[in-house]
Amino acid sequence: MGQPLEKLTPFTITDRKSLRGEIEMVRKRGIGISVGELDENENGISAPIFDQRNNLIAFISV
Repeated sequence: MGQPLEKLTPFTITDRKSLRGEIEMVRKRGIGISVGELDENENGISAPIFDQRNNLIAFISV
């Protein structure tokens, strides 16, 4: 089951089923979006960086 997920803001996803759904959505969209999940006053977007063999090697986040 794992340790509980820490709630940092009212928008932090702490339910594992919801988190798995969000991860699947990120995979389909190809980008991740955070709206107040780490800090209520910050939003972010991230994208994966793949090598020539389509292996994930890094990501960029703003």
